[in-house]
Amino acid sequence: MSKMMNNIRNTALAVLGLALMAGCHNKANEPSSMDFPKPDEVRSISRFNEAQTAAGARNDATLYPAHFNGSALGSLGARKLDEMVADDDACDPMTVYVNLDENDPRTEKRRSAVVAYLKDAGLRDEQIKLAEGKNPDVHSPASLGGVQLYKVEDGKLSNNVQPAGDDGASTPAPAASSSASAK
Repeated sequence: MSKMMNNIRNTALAVLGLALMAGCHNKANEPSSMDFPKPDEVRSISRFNEAQTAAGARNDATLYPAHFNGSALGSLGARKLDEMVADDDACDPMTVYVNLDENDPRTEKRRSAVVAYLKDAGLRDEQIKLAEGKNPDVHSPASLGGVQLYKVEDGKLSNNVQPAGDDGASTPAPAASSSASAK
């Protein structure tokens, strides 16, 4: 009897093993060409990132000394100008703020380099406007906005940051205690 039980057990294990190996392979679970874009295909997330980068560059629109190598436009400045041109807003005119030291003898050559680069990018003279200093419409770095913490209390949005202390750093407001018992 034990020989028959061993045969049944071995047969059952063999059938179970075959079922496990064959059952997990299903054509429906295989990735198709619809799931993955081709390597040279531009993905929608890339288009979104490029649009946001271009809009941010155009919104800031300020070049600093770091955007230049000597009197010439550096790769950082060229990239920022490329992003500004790529923005979908009209260039009527496109204002570029050049925040440079007026006493620096390279300042005029740097301004000329910006205009020359934008002309090479296809803009006409009437589409280019240079302004001195920082963009007055940009009031603070984006990182400062990220520091602000907000919460909704009783259906109203409230700022969760206390005014800056003596050291200039703001601190989160203490959380309301939810352990208070109602008596």
